[in-house]
Amino acid sequence: MEEFSGTSLEPGTLYGALMRLEERGWIEPVESAERRKPYRLTESGRSALGEQLATLRRIEQAGARRTGAAWGLA
Repeated sequence: MEEFSGTSLEPGTLYGALMRLEERGWIEPVESAERRKPYRLTESGRSALGEQLATLRRIEQAGARRTGAAWGLA
């Protein structure tokens, strides 16, 4: 998480988020022989993610218009 997002999460934060995502049906566990518990995005999760990304794009575009800045150039 920290490597790709620059955000460090405490274990309780991460596991709590995974639990909520699973309860909402947005992710589901995938069988693994390893100690780690991998998850995959469900169709419902893919739809929810698409909606969230669209919202973030609208926020980014409004901010860019208001500041006169292009994404990544400000």
